[in-house]
Amino acid sequence: PDEILMIIFKKLDGVEILYSLLGVNKQLNKIVHDRIFTRVLTLLKCYSDDRIDSVSYRMLNRFCSEILPQIHNKIQWLNLDISYMRCILRSTYYPNLIGLEETLILRYKNQISSLIIGFGASPIVDTTEKIRLLFKRMCDTFTNLQYLNFGPYLLNCSQQLSYALCPPTVFSSTLLELHVNLQDYIDCIYLLDRRFNQLHTLYVYLRFIFTRRKINNKEKLPKLRCFSKTFIDGDDLKTNIIDYLLQLNTFTFNIRSINYDLNQTSLPSNEDIQQTFKDFKYNQVISCVDYFEKWKYSQCLIFSYPYKWKYYNDITNTFPGGLFKCVQTVSLLDDRPFEHEFFFQIAQSFPLLKKLKVSNRQAQKNKQCNKSTNVNKNLSITEYHHLTQLGLEEAHEDYFEEFLLDTKTHLSNRVYLIGDYRLLEKVTHNFERHSTRINCSKLIYFFD
Repeated sequence: PDEILMIIFKKLDGVEILYSLLGVNKQLNKIVHDRIFTRVLTLLKCYSDDRIDSVSYRMLNRFCSEILPQIHNKIQWLNLDISYMRCILRSTYYPNLIGLEETLILRYKNQISSLIIGFGASPIVDTTEKIRLLFKRMCDTFTNLQYLNFGPYLLNCSQQLSYALCPPTVFSSTLLELHVNLQDYIDCIYLLDRRFNQLHTLYVYLRFIFTRRKINNKEKLPKLRCFSKTFIDGDDLKTNIIDYLLQLNTFTFNIRSINYDLNQTSLPSNEDIQQTFKDFKYNQVISCVDYFEKWKYSQCLIFSYPYKWKYYNDITNTFPGGLFKCVQTVSLLDDRPFEHEFFFQIAQSFPLLKKLKVSNRQAQKNKQCNKSTNVNKNLSITEYHHLTQLGLEEAHEDYFEEFLLDTKTHLSNRVYLIGDYRLLEKVTHNFERHSTRINCSKLIYFFD
């Protein structure tokens, strides 16, 4: 019976197991004391879209008063809500904790080598200054820190680390791997000016990249030379980042540059950008360069491949294809029309696609050609196996038809559609068009 119960319990949430079964009887007590359920405790509610929330006060109270004191010597890792940290860490002593509240820092600061700091969607820490101070404190306090994931769930720009107004004074001679969200490319350069001299792995999310301003601050950044580029390219990365990471083994990145000056005499092509990565030794690099004459700006996307992020934003007709197994959220944007073949390629490249937004006001050019019987017979049907949300609020009516015609698209799931109701009526002939009935039956509507 114990073996059968263990097999069942392994498939359930460990915290819920402890909360529900500890203290019920001797048999269950023995099972739930196993290290499978006690070694790592996540006292948080984690959702599939990366949101986190606090556990209920009732659950927290029972853990602090009854459960944690019974299993304290078996706990090696705690995932906590920062607002409950004081209560949890004061409830008992954790002799085997490896990977934390002010009064216990002296006890654990030399012991902890890995640390994850998350603020959630409703942060306790909500200003740039507090974020900056917290980051410095983590690096200064934990003297054996080797892995730091700082703010993995940061959603708000005020929660991102920034040194725009004051250069950093943070250092660490032990940190090997850093995950951090920054506001600007300049913040990244600050952090890589040898202040983390043992760093070999860096994961950075950059909210903004302003490359039109020049940096000439030799007193504060002695190793950084002036630069001013239209787009960030391989030369930028090598000169300003990679050359300072002497122990770098892996360099994974996803960078989008936007330029609002199309009047320059020499604008780089995608081939020019690729040429700057010809000697790049870490992994394959893919680039996409777009010039939007109607919108008066240009953009350049460079990323390491295989692609490791869950999102891919502002894909245009220059999308080179490939397989993106991690991506679940995609947005499409262009001032040139998207044809059916483009959507077929998107579905093939993103097999786990769940959320898709189309921003394109241009009518499809090949739509009339595809009306012939012979072409329709050979038209590949685009299949979206996991799609649950479709945004067409900024799309031409042709893209409503693209997704609703069963000769073009097959929807496997119930899909939330966001768009203009008048266009939906027009495309479906007031919901009486036979070729749109199958896909319409799978839609849940949210209209502008």
